[in-house]
Order: sequence, then structure tokens, then C-alpha cells
Amino acid sequence: MTSDKTVIPTREGRLSRNRAADAPAARATVAPHYEIKESDDALGLEVFLPGVKRDNLNLSVEGRELLLTAGRSWNRPAEWTAVWVETGDFDYRLHLMLPEGLEQEKIHAELKNGVLRLTLPKSAGAQKRKIKIE
Repeated sequence: MTSDKTVIPTREGRLSRNRAADAPAARATVAPHYEIKESDDALGLEVFLPGVKRDNLNLSVEGRELLLTAGRSWNRPAEWTAVWVETGDFDYRLHLMLPEGLEQEKIHAELKNGVLRLTLPKSAGAQKRKIKIE
């Protein structure tokens, strides 16, 4: 018995025959994967945003709150027929509370190859320093 619907994974990771591959999927909002690293003079934040373009990325800091929103979408060429749909269009949202003692006016952000890298410099008073014992 054949079906005109293609088997696709659902967000829960199970297979479903409820939707054809060409049918539009509901747009999901997900938290992107990220890594935080620390050095003596700064925090480093890497956020993984595959498929996101600079125009679809918004980043803001208000007080100690960092908010990132982004959207990714892909327009399938009209002559293509979808056989398997594994990922869909996503909206990313990440909300982080930053520690005190960062110099917000010196935050640097760079998006390259789907990875957003932020450098969050620490203020002089918040930097780690070794105390000499006499």
C-alpha cells in the first residue's frame, strides 16, 4: 500500500505520516546551543545559529540582560520537490543574565559561518588579579 505522504521526523523525534513533505510546517522557537568561556579580562560567548543571516539577527543588552532573537528560513526552489524534510524554519531566542562588572559599551559581536561570537570585557575592578604576599 502506498501513500502520498512522506515519512518525516516530528519535533519529538518520532516519525509521523501526518504531513506531506511539501506542506508548510509550524514555525518553532528554540533556544540555540551556546558555550561560555572565561579569561582573566573577558567572557566569551559562542552561540550556534546555523542558517541565520546577519539581517535576521537581533542582539541587545539592557542592564544585565542579554537578549538574542534570530530567524532562519530557506526558500526551496520552485522546481525542487521535497523528498525528506529533516529541519524546518526556526526562530531562535536566547535570554541570559550577565554578571556584574562587564563593560557593556565595549561588547564585540561577530557572526561568521553560523556561529555568533561575543566578547564581553570585564571592567578593571572585576578582573581577576593575583595578590602578592610579603
